[in-house]
Amino acid sequence: MGMDKSLKVTAGVSLLSRLMLGLAWALLVMAVLMVMTARNLLPEAPDKWTYDWRTYFFSKRAETQRTDIALVLINEDTLAQYPYNVV
Repeated sequence: MGMDKSLKVTAGVSLLSRLMLGLAWALLVMAVLMVMTARNLLPEAPDKWTYDWRTYFFSKRAETQRTDIALVLINEDTLAQYPYNVV
């Protein structure tokens, strides 16, 4: 019976120390976020960082390459034979 009591006390102290450590960690994270917010170091919207990820992971993918889309490159070399005026 004496061993059962000591186990309960040890488990209780361990749980209390974990709770205090978790509370300290939460307060530290909150303080860092508050300082970063006050100094304008956080982004406006976190979802702006993930637009490309969302498109890549959640968009439907074409089974075959599309033939109704053309890519036309226009630069100085392609316009050299035509008279044009840049304003």
